[in-house]
Amino acid sequence: MKSAVFLCAALFASHAMAGELVSHNGDDTIRLVDDECSSQPVLDQLEPEIRPQFRAASVFLQGQAFAACWRATPTGALLIYEDGDQGMVPFEVLKPLTSV
Repeated sequence: MKSAVFLCAALFASHAMAGELVSHNGDDTIRLVDDECSSQPVLDQLEPEIRPQFRAASVFLQGQAFAACWRATPTGALLIYEDGDQGMVPFEVLKPLTSV
């Protein structure tokens, strides 16, 4: 289950989103982007009135790439994947993406 991959303690609800956030756990990666969610399979799972709350995400887990969308909660980012699976990523495991 995707949701079990990045479980940790919760972070401060005031964490600021700036650009992209990324979390690595071995070869697994979650990237949250502050762009509107554009994954139609995810959007089709959401009620129309809450769709604007979701942002774009990409996930690479166990050698597979997944498109997802996310929204902030008091304890982290709620991810919804194209296949209907859901997961929670605590903000404390996410770091700003830095360019090299």
